[in-house]
Amino acid sequence: MKPEVAQGMMFLMENSQVLHKHYQDIARKYHNKELHHLISVESQFLPKVNDMDGGLEYFEIGKQE
Repeated sequence: MKPEVAQGMMFLMENSQVLHKHYQDIARKYHNKELHHLISVESQFLPKVNDMDGGLEYFEIGKQE
């Protein structure tokens, strides 16, 4: 894997809470209005984070098990 790809993946995982919170606003700025209906579908493919209330899956980056 190229370092740039790994770096991008780590950035997304470490900032996934912010991404989930603001994705719709961000996506609306970069999508054509005709594609706004896809934003909710796209958000299903975002990295999931630990959320005690929502029960989402938790990803840890940079830690060995």
